[in-house]
Amino acid sequence: MPGWTIGEQIVKAKQWLIVIDTPGVIPPEEVRDEALLIIKGAIDPSRLEDPVLPAVKLIMRIKSFNPKAFMDRYGVDAEDPMELLELVGRRRGLLLRGGKVNTRELPLP
Repeated sequence: MPGWTIGEQIVKAKQWLIVIDTPGVIPPEEVRDEALLIIKGAIDPSRLEDPVLPAVKLIMRIKSFNPKAFMDRYGVDAEDPMELLELVGRRRGLLLRGGKVNTRELPLP
């Protein structure tokens, strides 16, 4: 959660894994890119008025690293990020009246 970490925290997560949590540092050139700030955890996505644009940018980023990610996780795929967002919402049953996908409440775990 953005703003939660105020100092360095060291946690032993497993016998072989130590996690170091530090306050985030955002380079100045990234401050204006809301979607990137959300991806990096600098902005809490639950406080967004319109989560669709950042979600679309996140989908594009995920697909650039792993084109099969949505097929592997949700069993759906599309080239268009908005279409893919709607397919995921439909797959997860996040529908409004009339069968329209509720993209405003669509978390992507």
